[in-house]
Amino acid sequence: VDVNADSLALEVIEKVGIGRHYLAQKHTSDHVLSDQWRPALLDRGSREEWVKAGRKDMCELARERAKKILVSHEVEPLEKDVRKDMWEIVK
Repeated sequence: VDVNADSLALEVIEKVGIGRHYLAQKHTSDHVLSDQWRPALLDRGSREEWVKAGRKDMCELARERAKKILVSHEVEPLEKDVRKDMWEIVK
């Protein structure tokens, strides 16, 4: 998530004011679709889609994702200086 002057929209907040809505603002229409964060383990589809996908709950999805990570993740080697410093600490 980017945090900057545009994403914070402080000028829009000041312009619209407290207790009003932002739906008519150009900034809202420009950002409403692209600025949404969707958690990887939360299914926002319909119940029918969820049933077709096997009715997996968050725990099952998390377990599957963890297994994929464990199988596919490649650890980048540490730089020589970093390894040396770590061994000094371990000694």
